[in-house]
Amino acid sequence: MDEPDFNPDDFPDNFTYGSAVSAYQVEGAASEYGRGPSIWDTLTHKYPGAIADKSNGDVAIDFYHRYEDDLKAMNDTGLKAFRFSISWSRSGAFRDHLPLGHSSGPGGQRDYMDYTNLCFQRFGDRVKKWITLNEPWAYAYYGYDTGEFAPGRCSPWGSCVNQTGNSATEPYIVTHNMLLAHAAAVQQYREQYASQKGSIGITLCTYWMEPFNSSDISDIEAAKRALDFNYGWYMDPLTYGRYPASMVEYVGGRLPNFTTAESEMIKGSYDFIGLNYYTSRYVKYDNESFIDAEHMLDKDPVIYVTENGNEDKVDVRGYFAWSFFDNFEWSSGYTQRFGLTYINYTDNLARVPKASRIWFRSKLTNPQNSK
Repeated sequence: MDEPDFNPDDFPDNFTYGSAVSAYQVEGAASEYGRGPSIWDTLTHKYPGAIADKSNGDVAIDFYHRYEDDLKAMNDTGLKAFRFSISWSRSGAFRDHLPLGHSSGPGGQRDYMDYTNLCFQRFGDRVKKWITLNEPWAYAYYGYDTGEFAPGRCSPWGSCVNQTGNSATEPYIVTHNMLLAHAAAVQQYREQYASQKGSIGITLCTYWMEPFNSSDISDIEAAKRALDFNYGWYMDPLTYGRYPASMVEYVGGRLPNFTTAESEMIKGSYDFIGLNYYTSRYVKYDNESFIDAEHMLDKDPVIYVTENGNEDKVDVRGYFAWSFFDNFEWSSGYTQRFGLTYINYTDNLARVPKASRIWFRSKLTNPQNSK
């Protein structure tokens, strides 16, 4: 395979190259320094069979103790930005999730506001780009529909570890509360911390949906609806203050409603959009469940590719590779490796640069050799 033609000089001067991790997947030190249990601790310890190799993040790759050397390795690779998460359960007495319940219930949102306020206060002088939530679709869908991710809930007819949930309603309730919590955090930052001169957004994940038959209008419309139920589920409220028309029609009364005030708060509640993209899917029309809808976004937001992917002629300002290290890959445990750095789990978690990391270093530290 030919090496792709790549030169950092072809990108704008303000284009950011970085990598990313998340706290539970890399930190370890699960019971140290005041850290309390998270929903992933509960899932992996109570239901180890929910994880492919029955593993957990108690030690992970021990980033908590090795972060200084690890950050130096990132810098040596030529990466100038680092996307990481701050664990709720290490930040104090906060719950590590937004609870289920009616959207007007303030408890979980108040906890989240306390958490974001703490982060803005303590780190706002150094952090200039905040992401409120990462992949909320994955949390709602895999956590409350299929139950593959923590907290592992699904309907009794499902195959998850906790079959006391309701896959037909809970993902919509969870998403609704996450959108409200996100918007409230953005409002808090803009009203109370504007002097920090940072920006705040949200990171969404999506598959790109391609019609199975590109000349079949039914497949084309089906692909649009599939995108509505993935990307549009979040982007439409953020853009228009409402859910996609196809979701309203198909989900009906199971889809919570925004009040007028909530709609106005959510609409435009981002300075940038992070986009995690890995692959596309083909969509074929199913005549057993046809609904007709359109989906169109007329905004042109600033975009940071926070996990893989790029798009031409849009305002893309950064690329963050997932991940700098192999790590605990959720329900797959340590059976999958996404890192630029190989972690030897049988030899004291030794770090070994992969060919991908060496390639990044050759391009980002020696751009004259990139063509």
